Amino acid sequence: MKLATTKALQQIGDTYAALPKRPLRVTAFMDGPVITYTKSIHFDGLLAHTVVMRATEGAGLPNGAVYALPIPLGVLWRDENGLPLWATTDLVPVSEDVIASRDYFHRRSLEPTMTTRNLDVGTGRHKEKRSPLPTLTASVWQADVIGHPETLLDLLSSATSIGKKNSTHGAVQEWRIDELETFYVIDESERARRVLPVSYIHPDILADFNAGYLGWTPPYWLPQIRTFCYDLGQQI
Repeated sequence: MKLATTKALQQIGDTYAALPKRPLRVTAFMDGPVITYTKSIHFDGLLAHTVVMRATEGAGLPNGAVYALPIPLGVLWRDENGLPLWATTDLVPVSEDVIASRDYFHRRSLEPTMTTRNLDVGTGRHKEKRSPLPTLTASVWQADVIGHPETLLDLLSSATSIGKKNSTHGAVQEWRIDELETFYVIDESERARRVLPVSYIHPDILADFNAGYLGWTPPYWLPQIRTFCYDLGQQI
């Protein structure tokens, strides 16, 4: 699989590759609930989205191709296609005030203004829906990284909210970056602090019956990126 790129992304990637990087702790001070299905936010995914929006002036990238997405972090490993495992943990709630709950998204149909026909809001295309959305409320979220602090802060200044439906949820009051003595992606209990490909942990095997088939690098949702991985919090 050949990775696609653009002139703007290539220039950004060359700049980021030359930056000195060191262990850091990134802290987000939050205002309100975050909508997330995974109990965390992929921090490298958040950074990659911000880089793409800046590089394309908000237009995004075409669907289908797998792009080499640069971010100002160290690289722990690359797979056979050159895709990077970025040196970051997931962004997770760390304060003691964590509340798991749900909000609801309502889709309602408005009565047409140019016709007198009635809408059937119980079935079909105009059916009204009330969908539950899982939320986590915590005042402080953190991720550990190996990165360049000034460039990270500059990117994060554009990340004013996190999670799904972030026009109404997940508002970030402040980002802060502190020095960190040691960075690790597997904790002292031998649990993963982010999604980790099985082949990164065990280069001699392709799969583990305890592993899931997951995305592991931005963009996580892209089918071509999925492989057997240990998930956040999973014993390795």
